[in-house]
Amino acid sequence: MKTMMLVIGLGATVLASGPAQAWNGRGHMMVAAVAWEEMTPKAKARAAALLRKNPNYGDWVKGVPVELADKVAFMNAATWPDDIRSTHQDDGYDPTVPQADDNVGYSDPYVHAYWHFTNIAFSIDATPVPPPPAVNAIERIKLFSATLAPSGDDDVQSYDLVWVAHLVGDMHQPMHATSRYSQAKKRGDNGGNGVFVCKTGQCDKGQKLHQFWDYGVGSSQDYASVIAAADKLPKAPAAQRAIGDPDAWLQESYQLARTKAYVDPIGPAKGPYVLTTRYRVEAGQTCEAQVALAGARLADLLNARLG
Repeated sequence: MKTMMLVIGLGATVLASGPAQAWNGRGHMMVAAVAWEEMTPKAKARAAALLRKNPNYGDWVKGVPVELADKVAFMNAATWPDDIRSTHQDDGYDPTVPQADDNVGYSDPYVHAYWHFTNIAFSIDATPVPPPPAVNAIERIKLFSATLAPSGDDDVQSYDLVWVAHLVGDMHQPMHATSRYSQAKKRGDNGGNGVFVCKTGQCDKGQKLHQFWDYGVGSSQDYASVIAAADKLPKAPAAQRAIGDPDAWLQESYQLARTKAYVDPIGPAKGPYVLTTRYRVEAGQTCEAQVALAGARLADLLNARLG
C-alpha cells in the first residue's frame, strides 16, 4: 500500500507544561477502528454499553448513522483521556501526588498527564537517568484491564475502558516510551518535546519531534476518513500480535524510538534538524505498522476481558 507521509505542523504541547499526546486524535481513532473490527460481538456489546456511561457519549454519536454509532463512539472514546485537558483539573506531571493511583471512575476530576507514558530513559553522554515512576502508562494498562470483569461498577469500568483504549495506543507510539538525557538536558528531552525538526532548511524554530510522530497517520478526525484509512492499514503480523504483555510493548516502542526516531538527521542537541525524505517515509511506515499493531492487540485484550 502507499505509505502516508507524516504531516508537519506547529503548536505541539511540551511535556513540562501540559499533557502530551501519543498520536493525535486521528491516530487514536484509527487504533480503535482497527480494534473494533477484530472484537467479538460480545465484547462489542459490552463495550458499547459501558461507553454510554461516559458524559461525552451524546457528542460522540451526534449525527452518526445508527449502524455506525457503536463503532464511532468507541473511536471517539479512545481520544477522551486527551480531550479532558480542557475540562478537568491539571494535576501536573508528578506521579507521586496523592491522587496518582486513583481509580474512582468519572468522579475523578484530574487530567493525570503522567498516565500517558512510560519512559525508558537513555543517556548519550553518561548523564545519570532516572527509573520510570511507579505510576505510569504500563502500570495503568494492567490495572484498568484487570477491572474489566463481567461484574463490577459500570461507572469505573466505563472509565477504565476509555483509558485502556487510549493507553494501548499511547504505548505503541515510540516517543511515549523514552526520554533522551544529556549534560545539556539533565532532566531529559521529555519524549522528544525538547528536540525540534523542520521539513526544509528555512525554518526558525521548527516543530517538536514528539509532535511529528504524533501526526504519523495524518490529522483529520472525520470518522469516515478515519475508518477508510484504518481499513487500508497493513495487517499486524500474527507473531507480533500474539505478544500480549504490555511490558514487551514498551520495550518494542523503546527500540523503535532508538532505531527510527533518534537517528540521522536527528542530532544530540535541540535542533532544529532538517528531516530527510528517507526519515519521513520510514517514520510514516513505522507509524502505520504501530497503529495496526496497537489496534490488533487492543482487540485481543478486550476480547479476553469483555468477550
